Amino acid sequence: MNAMRQAEVVCGGGQQPMLLGVQAQGAVKGRLLAMRLQQRFRNASDTNTEISYTFPLPFGAVLMGVDVELNGKALFGEVTAKNTARARYEEALSGGNSGILLEHNADHSYTLELGNLMAREACSITVRYAQVLQLEQGQIRLMLPTTIAPRYGNPITQGRLQPHQVAVSDLSAEYPFDISITLHGDLAKASVASPSHKAAYLPQGDALVVQLAQRGCLDRDFILTLSDLQSQSVALACPDACVPGQTAVMASFSPQLEGSTAQAVAAKILVDCSGSMAGDSIGAARKALHRIVATLQAADRFSLSRFGGTVEHRSRGLWGGTAQAKASATRWIDALDANLGGTEMEAALVSTIAIAHQGKSDILLVTDGEIHGIEDVIVVATQSGHRVFLVAIGASPAEAHLRRLAMATGGACDFVAPGEDVEPAVLRMFSRLRFSRASQLRLEWPAGTAVHWAQPVPAQAFADDALTVCAFVDAAPLQQAGQVLRLWGRLDGADTEVLLAQAAVALVESSANTLARVVASAQVAQATHDADDLFEGPAQVQALAVQYQLVTEHTNFILVHERAEADKALDMPLAHQVPQMLAAGWGGTGSVTFSMKRASVSLSLQVDDIGFGVQHGSMAAPSVWRTTRSAASARVDALSSGGMDDYDIPAFLRKQADDGPQYRYRSAPDDAGISPAELSDWLQAHAQTQWPKTYAALRQLGLGLATCEWLELEIGNGQNEADVVVAFLAAVLACGLTAGQGIGRAVLAIKTAMRPAKQPVVDARLMALVRSRLQGLQALQWPEAVRNFPLMLEA
Repeated sequence: MNAMRQAEVVCGGGQQPMLLGVQAQGAVKGRLLAMRLQQRFRNASDTNTEISYTFPLPFGAVLMGVDVELNGKALFGEVTAKNTARARYEEALSGGNSGILLEHNADHSYTLELGNLMAREACSITVRYAQVLQLEQGQIRLMLPTTIAPRYGNPITQGRLQPHQVAVSDLSAEYPFDISITLHGDLAKASVASPSHKAAYLPQGDALVVQLAQRGCLDRDFILTLSDLQSQSVALACPDACVPGQTAVMASFSPQLEGSTAQAVAAKILVDCSGSMAGDSIGAARKALHRIVATLQAADRFSLSRFGGTVEHRSRGLWGGTAQAKASATRWIDALDANLGGTEMEAALVSTIAIAHQGKSDILLVTDGEIHGIEDVIVVATQSGHRVFLVAIGASPAEAHLRRLAMATGGACDFVAPGEDVEPAVLRMFSRLRFSRASQLRLEWPAGTAVHWAQPVPAQAFADDALTVCAFVDAAPLQQAGQVLRLWGRLDGADTEVLLAQAAVALVESSANTLARVVASAQVAQATHDADDLFEGPAQVQALAVQYQLVTEHTNFILVHERAEADKALDMPLAHQVPQMLAAGWGGTGSVTFSMKRASVSLSLQVDDIGFGVQHGSMAAPSVWRTTRSAASARVDALSSGGMDDYDIPAFLRKQADDGPQYRYRSAPDDAGISPAELSDWLQAHAQTQWPKTYAALRQLGLGLATCEWLELEIGNGQNEADVVVAFLAAVLACGLTAGQGIGRAVLAIKTAMRPAKQPVVDARLMALVRSRLQGLQALQWPEAVRNFPLMLEA
């Protein structure tokens, strides 16, 4: 049972791959991408084989068709009801014929089954899809996912996948990849770049062709950014070839929120430190977090948390955006590592949501999203009332999961590839967080328009983020020139409705009925996941998908190739699952940023320890504060603080085995820490030269998290860190507390008496301030204001 919670990574070296490679060719006109993905297969075995291949498509992509070529012959199939397609496929295989089945999975991936491909036969399968590209803050980010990274959790019970649909990564797998995209119109004049691949940019008349400049592989998403675009709203209308007299409409608005005002941000920052984030991803996360902290203003409030198999909170409430809090956050970010094992995102969200704060707050989640149990996470997030804003990290993040989470909670999602500049993504995210949004949106149709079905307008809109609405309407009104669609809404705190955007309707023609099929796909998705008065049950939704030939949760693509009697298979085929290439840099296996060769990746990785099937050594949870310590110094520290206070440690052993003082070490980041008396005993037993000089060193010594935060943020505001720490220690020492008993107390007294009396060098003003704030200090307990910090600030 536990094995099902681990993402699977295998090493199948020595086998000839049956997937020969993928070639993509696309064109972008207006805001619509038309893409062709040619997948080439060859049965390298000596027997008939059933090949299954699970692959991703971009979130929002609508599968338009499947073209098949087997042994040089073009074959054609159709979309039909899921159960019907499955029955036809299995019947074809049992009869010795060949079959091709393509299905849409619960996690928005697709699985292709190619049954009875005979020995040494080759087959080319071209998947065609369309996608509406969204303009966000003046940029379009075109993403083509090429692999599915290992995911944490149970793919069957949490991911709702069938066993044959579960993607498995193989360290030795390698598949060639090539792509060519032609940009038309204003997009050809945009600033175009690929942060994921080295690309060549070739002008061709009024168009721009983007191609790979060197050989690619299916180990990372292909990303193309188109920047410096003017925000504009467009609406397309096209006659529906499936329903006479009906017109399909797709309107994409770019809301302009004039009068929107800046406001303070309250963000609970949650960082994924699971094993899959190791290497490039955690490095990119640190860069993003540093930029996030730098963007915070004094009036902002924030908390810091990290998670994996467990969750750790840097504070128990929200800090202000002061210089001291930001400095502490910077040190915390520097110490981040992907060492917390699996990805228990649901539990981490529950814990983070519970962090104390008066008023509304949002969650800012930094993650690669590689989990199976996204449905439970979405439920928890939506019920909490928190908007979730995501910065997606990695070479192949789970785009569909993360966009669904953001959309369900009213947040937004930005992506950062390894080596990509994080600043634009962070600035876009904070623009959404900081400035007023529009809500209570409604769409105004031209007078006399009869709407047959319209996609619900999203609950809110951010400035300059595209908002797309699809509909089927009566054809007549929109055929008149000068028709305009208008988007209305209210800004936060406003009582009156304002015009956010308007789009002139442009009539277009489509021989492939592309626009109508995109609209029908939106209708099927809406009816599948929400109540729709137009449909009485799944059968009607299925009928709509079949009518428009859409591969959905209710329908599959099926093709049966009847073979001549002499060519039929004599036995049922052997199953072969095409493994995924391991996403570049996943779990620290290599580096995208530094273009590390795959051959240098060690294949001696073991399963189970980090919850993803790749072992990186012991994953005991560390303290939030960390320091470099040698084994020798650790042994000295064990003697001096590990229950040995009844013995005098020789002076030469009290010297540090490496540079810098040694302190007691406590691993639990949220414990109460050592008591005032315990701290006083330690100070009496050590010379001032061995005293901590930093807040991090106090944590390492064993001082509780709340006490350290109180000292840094309440006392240390605007003060020198070393002066504050020394003043605090001197103040505690001056209270004359002790926790020693019996012989231990006597030994401590003798050791203290033998040491030459030397008063600590301390800032008297700071020491007086500390002592005044430590009123109520007891031997075994810190004052309430210290114990409960920073909750006291929220009261």
